[in-house]
Amino acid sequence: MREISVRTGWVAKLTATSFGVGRAFAGADRDAFVRGMNARGVRAFHDYMASAKDSVDVYRRAEAALNALRDVPVLTIFGERNDPFHFQAEWHRRFPAAEQVVVPNGNHFPMCDDPGLVAASIRAWMR
Repeated sequence: MREISVRTGWVAKLTATSFGVGRAFAGADRDAFVRGMNARGVRAFHDYMASAKDSVDVYRRAEAALNALRDVPVLTIFGERNDPFHFQAEWHRRFPAAEQVVVPNGNHFPMCDDPGLVAASIRAWMR
């Protein structure tokens, strides 16, 4: 899968459409984004993900860190149409008092889908 992604550039191209950063980027910005997703970077990302999925120690340490933060204020922001792993529900389970924002029609990059809403939500939450 990694080499298919590297050779075709499909992940960067898909991400540069209205599915991702393309909602907020004009043509030249989209082109720069795609160029920045070069073979080395894509390979590194895939290698990182592959090693993380089998790292029991990483998950044990992450679980301990999250448990220690259970009572701190939390803001989560997700796109309405892309939470395939149900992270929003998991964050709510871990942090019941979390403020949750859902970007209408948002996909995987809510900050690109509606930068104004995301910025306003963060500002309001910080107050």
